[in-house]
Amino acid sequence: MIAAKTIVNSATGIIRAVGGNGGNGGNGGNASGNSVYNPCGGGGGGTGAGGTGGVIVLVYQTLTNSGSLSVAGGTAGTTGGTGGTGMGTGGSGGNGSVGSNGATGVIYQVSLN
Repeated sequence: MIAAKTIVNSATGIIRAVGGNGGNGGNGGNASGNSVYNPCGGGGGGTGAGGTGGVIVLVYQTLTNSGSLSVAGGTAGTTGGTGGTGMGTGGSGGNGSVGSNGATGVIYQVSLN
């Protein structure tokens, strides 16, 4: 929260409350067994979702904003890797799933004019 009679955010200024990025998915486990059972490696782990953007509250009488205000959500982590190939003719597993991006936050502006 920023409360002042006059708020000036210059052209190079950034006021932000951005969500954190999600964690990356873990790699899948190696396959086990032998060619009779044709095992496959485990799929990669799912990734963490990005964090939700924060909240910016501006309370002012005069606002000059030439810069930027950001409450963007964080990005999802990267996809987990495939599991390793099994013994014999076993194949590798699939990739893990991708998490979602975080939701955008909120900016509240209250002018006291």
